Amino acid sequence: MFLVLDGPDGCGKSTQARLLVEALRAEGRTVQHLREPGGTPLGEALRELLLTRREQGFEIAPRAEVLLFFASRCQLLEERVRPALARGETVVCERYVSSTFAYQSRASGAGEELVLGIARAVLAEAFPPPLTLILDLPAEEGLRRSHARAGADRIEARGLAYHAAVRQGFLRYAELFPSVTRVLPVAGRSVEEVAALVRAALREAEAR
Repeated sequence: MFLVLDGPDGCGKSTQARLLVEALRAEGRTVQHLREPGGTPLGEALRELLLTRREQGFEIAPRAEVLLFFASRCQLLEERVRPALARGETVVCERYVSSTFAYQSRASGAGEELVLGIARAVLAEAFPPPLTLILDLPAEEGLRRSHARAGADRIEARGLAYHAAVRQGFLRYAELFPSVTRVLPVAGRSVEEVAALVRAALREAEAR
């Protein structure tokens, strides 16, 4: 199984990914826990470039951001994801094409066809993944949670209107790929309640 956990900033995907990985390992599964961008030496270098806040005036054009995210993604697939799946392991990945679609194609205006066209061209059988779980949260709440942490990164700092568009981008992605995407509303739910929703969605997908 190749499972993606995604959603707007502050939705709790990293916490839920960790809890899911712990639960699956407790069942005896071998699980790879990955994140995007990152997971390889190249990916981590690109993560630093893409997410670290820079001096005033530093910006990356939306289409350039798309290409950088896909460079990290392609390396992660070749180095980590495909070998793990070939060994029969489960892969839990924080963020994937759904994020690039929501942030760059929709909120930043790079365009849906650019992101989906690149995904189909360079990811082949790894797009769309068998299951993407989108943790849905209003932008206001997501930003409040993000800013309560140790400061916003370069993308988190873009403001409410941008992040409201990001949320709509995730919902649009779910509309385009309904058979392999589940939207899980997380506002007002405890960490434990969301974890139960995540595990239930995974069991449902594996039963199909």
